[in-house]
Amino acid sequence: MPSSSKILNLDCDEFFILIQSGNNAGKWLCKLCKSKRPFVACPKHCKSDIHQCLVAQEQKA
Repeated sequence: MPSSSKILNLDCDEFFILIQSGNNAGKWLCKLCKSKRPFVACPKHCKSDIHQCLVAQEQKA
C-alpha cells in the first residue's frame, strides 16, 4: 500500500528543482511541465495534467 508521504517525497526529489538565484531563489519549479511557476514549499503539487498522470501511476504501483 503506497503512502502519500512517499509520493510527495518522490515528487520533491524527482520532479522539482530548487531555484538558486534571482527573485525566486529558495522556491521550487516543476521540471516536468516547465511552467516556470515557482512554488514556495517543496513538495507542492504542480497542477499540470502530465504531473497528475505520473502521480496517479505511482499510486497504482
